Amino acid sequence: MRGSVLVAGNSMADPDAMEILANLVRGSIACFKNSPAVQYGDSASSPNQVRGHAFGQCGFNVRQPNPAPNGPLSPISVKV
Repeated sequence: MRGSVLVAGNSMADPDAMEILANLVRGSIACFKNSPAVQYGDSASSPNQVRGHAFGQCGFNVRQPNPAPNGPLSPISVKV
């Protein structure tokens, strides 16, 4: 993404549907009020690479099991 990304207020019936991962974001990323929360699910993907800031469920301090539910805790987003 050349700019910033906002993922907010989404509700999914699939418990591992909110896999916002493996993105290269040149701006910032923010994820709020998504249900389920942003997670790795069964994707075994890689974290978002973010040049700007990361907030909410996609914050730099957020760690989730990769893959869920029992994998090692991995960051959802990393600073590049």
